[in-house]
Formats: sequence, C-alpha cells, structure tokens
Amino acid sequence: MFAFTSAPIVFRHLASLPLSPSERWIGRYLLGYSHDLERTAYEEVFRLPPAHYAVHTPDQGLRTQCYFEFQDTAPPVYRREQQRVDDYRAAFDQAVDVRLRSAFPLGAESSGGLDSASIVGRAAASLGEEKCSLSTFGFDGFAKDKEHQQAVAAFNAIPDHTCLPMPRMEDLEVLRTRSASFLAWPPEHPNAQYHAPIYEQCRHAGIRTLLSGFGGDEIVTCEAGELVNELQQAGKPAAFFAELGPSILSRLRSLRQFLRPASASDPLRDYLRGELDKTPLTGEFIEAQDLAGFQDKRLAGRDASSVNQAILQKAFRAYVPGRLESCSLMAAAFGIEYRWPLLDRRLIQVFLATPAIEKRRHGMGRYLHRVAAAPYLPALIQWHGKGMGPATAADDELQARVEQLVPSLLNRKLAGIIDSAKYNRLYGGESQGNNPASTVRRDALHFREQLHNRIQAASNWLDSMD
Repeated sequence: MFAFTSAPIVFRHLASLPLSPSERWIGRYLLGYSHDLERTAYEEVFRLPPAHYAVHTPDQGLRTQCYFEFQDTAPPVYRREQQRVDDYRAAFDQAVDVRLRSAFPLGAESSGGLDSASIVGRAAASLGEEKCSLSTFGFDGFAKDKEHQQAVAAFNAIPDHTCLPMPRMEDLEVLRTRSASFLAWPPEHPNAQYHAPIYEQCRHAGIRTLLSGFGGDEIVTCEAGELVNELQQAGKPAAFFAELGPSILSRLRSLRQFLRPASASDPLRDYLRGELDKTPLTGEFIEAQDLAGFQDKRLAGRDASSVNQAILQKAFRAYVPGRLESCSLMAAAFGIEYRWPLLDRRLIQVFLATPAIEKRRHGMGRYLHRVAAAPYLPALIQWHGKGMGPATAADDELQARVEQLVPSLLNRKLAGIIDSAKYNRLYGGESQGNNPASTVRRDALHFREQLHNRIQAASNWLDSMD
C-alpha cells in the first residue's frame, strides 16, 4: 500500500496502515530536537524532503529527486553600494506584498523584534488606508516585549494590537487534548502550542491569514558573523579590523578572541552533550539511540569560512521545515493559514547574491535588513539587539508549573526510556532535599517546563495509540 498526504493525521484513520511509534523519534523529541527531513514519529511514515518530488511505480517502488537548490552567487566584492540595499528592499517589499492577498482580515505576529516589526511595517505601508484590516498579536513574556510591540503599532498607526500573557501550563494541557484530533504526533516545535492563544484570537476575529517573521534569523536577517573570516581570507586587513567592532577597545577584544588558539573545549558541544544529562532518559536508551552522536551532528556548519556557506550549511536543516510543519498544522486547525515572507524563495536568492560586506557592519549583524527596512521601523527597533530583558513570570509560579508530572502515570511504553530516579533528581520531590526552588536558575526552570511539556505530550500520544 502507498499513501500520501499533507496532513499526517489521515494516516491514523487508515485501517489498512498499521502504525508503530518510533523509539528513535521519541528519544529525540524528549531531547527537544526531533526534526528530520525524512523520518517521522512513525516507523511506517516518511517525509518528502523539501524541494524534492517523488515518483512511485509498481516495478521501481518509490524514488525521490531534488528539483531545486539554493546557490551561493555572491561575488567576492568588499565595498558597499546603495543599489544592493535598494534591490534587497524591493525583494523584501514584494515578499510581503504578495502575502497580503486575502478575502478576510489579516493578522500578523508582532514580537517587538526586527523581523516581525519590518513585516508589520511593510504590510501597513502597502495596505495604506486598508491597514485598519490588519491586527497584530504578541506576548509579554519578557520585560521589554510590550514596550517594543506598542512602538511598532504606534509607528505604523496600527489600531488593533493585542499583547497576550504567556500561556500557563494548564492552558497547554487543554490544548494537548484538543490537538490529538488534528495532529498525528505531538508538535515538534513548542511555538505550535505556545502560539495557540494567538490562533484563538484570530479565529474569533475572523482572521484567516497570519503573517510570521520566522525564518529571518536563519537566512536573510542572520548575524553574518562569518564576515570576518571572509575578509581575513580575502586579504582585506583594514576592512577586517573595522568589522571586529564599533570601537578600538571592542575591536582589540574581538581580535584577541579571533587569534586565540583553538581549544579542546567546545562550549556548544559541551552544552549539547549536557542536555543529555538534564533529561530523564536512561543511560541504556541514550547509548542504544546514539544520542551523543546525534547531538554532535547538530554542530555541523560551524566551520564555515563565509556568510553564505554558513547559511547553506545551517539554515536549511530540518529545524526550519519542522517548525513550519508544526505551526502550520496547528494554525490550520483554527482555520488559519500561516504566511512566511522572510522565507520567500526570491528574497533568499537576492540575499545569497548580495556580497557579505552588506550583511554586517562594525560588529553589528543583520545589517542589510536593518538598513533596507528602515522606512518601516522605529529607531528603537531598527538598531536594537536580540535581548528583550528578563522574563516576566515569577520563579515560584514557574516552579509550580513543573512539579505536576508523576512518572507512574506515564504511558507504559515510556517505562524503559525514562529513569525515574534521574527524573526525581531533576524535578524535585523527596530527593530534592537541600535544593529548594529559590536556588534553581530561571533558565533551568524553563528547561524543566519544556521537558515536562514534551514528556506529557509523548505520554498522551502513546496513550492514544494503545
């Protein structure tokens, strides 16, 4: 039997297709990175990789063929030209404009960051007098979120902006129950769940189209830190030194870091390996699934010698289509179609054809987009970094949200995967002893909350398969 669909939940209703939950997928999902270009949560169900088509014949079975790949076409030129900024702005404008066609009111996610703010600004400029049909939505998860979102709305005269509180764990419990009817497995990206309050707001307002800034960080608004490598290899010492930072002192610090000998210690590798210790997976399962090797493979692309090489190695990993799939399917359950202007193919091609010197300046990343989108951005947003201040939720509230899981109530199939003793050490309870919640760092509490959510979601999913 051969079947295909863009909505995997269909497979759950095919009596002739037995489905087996994949332990490989479960382990990576509990680790927080189950995204895969070909494999899924079921042993019998596979994905068609992006930019591929499939042919199935009785004699040859199923075969796939890639029909498109992005290319690095940027010339080795290291002087800035205004025309390149204009060309990029024209491509960005078109990427947004073609996604504004709708017979219903429009919505846009507005986090207060550069990517979503530029999309909201261009949409407002393009809609003109019709921008009253545009509503924007964000969360107040961090201290500066609301201020920045209000600045975007005011600058673009958006009459309807809603800043929502971050959803509580009990809200997600209800959502997990509802999602079982339209998702074939738990959402592989947390935003599919955390953004559900936005989808609910859109549904009540009759909004059928939702713009998102996702994808910018990965490609057209990347930090472009590899520019210094390009300049060093191209023999451009003056430009190289200028790109190390905005001041002499910052440049000297960056130069010292750049010239420092490679160390046997790798902070990112150590962090990814450390994630294994923070999950309650058994040692036998970690070894059987080679999760340590899997974590090491996530480091691919860090040896890139140019901006475009880094993009082509890192930006087109399974994470990107994984988030697109999770969020698109969840939003569709609310009757909403996501649109992603910063992942427009023509915009990406223009960006890859633009010399790297335009993409970063004096240590400031995302530079081409900052300059090109200037007409649509308040200065507060245009030159702001990524940080939005401390989280707004109280530590004691977050701790209460992560102490709800009882291992004995989990699906029996998780018994050989989760180490209860290790779980108790991570989650408190009787073994917590002298480690009260007040001594646990906020990032650790957030990690626990995310892990709690994934464990419960996996258990509910396996329950539905029994």
